Amino acid sequence: MAVSSPQTSMFLLAAIGTISQGWKSSRTQKTIRNTRQPLLAMKKINAIIRASRLQTVIKELQTIPGLTGVTMSTVRGYGCHTWTTSEEIPPLFKNSRTIKAEAHTKIEIICADHVVEKAVSAIEIAAKTGRPGDGKITIFPIDDVIRIQTGARGEQAIEQQGIISDHD
Repeated sequence: MAVSSPQTSMFLLAAIGTISQGWKSSRTQKTIRNTRQPLLAMKKINAIIRASRLQTVIKELQTIPGLTGVTMSTVRGYGCHTWTTSEEIPPLFKNSRTIKAEAHTKIEIICADHVVEKAVSAIEIAAKTGRPGDGKITIFPIDDVIRIQTGARGEQAIEQQGIISDHD
């Protein structure tokens, strides 16, 4: 592209310089400043457990301070366990070429880092039967959480709030 005049080249140099300096409008800068608050470390715990152990697990989780909520859903699947003797094989799998998926419960928890080990330990102890199919626990890092109702972010979004009633 040819530059036709000195004024055009000065304008282009000024524009390139402004872009290279990271120019942003004052409104954009304010938004960026507000969203870059230091966030505390949070994790997401996923646990697949036997449906029959759900109430025991929930009872244990409710005793943990700082754990404010749990999401549960019914899931189906199968694992990779192989049986060593024919006596151990459950009747469901005997003489069958297909593996039938068992119903389990998936628990999802988002919590602060300092609560993770207590929650994992509670799930592990309460869900364990010692038999194949007890489930798995996975832990993932969380970048941010936003409470839709209030716009609160980070750990403030997962803190327990007072109950608001329309009838008060």
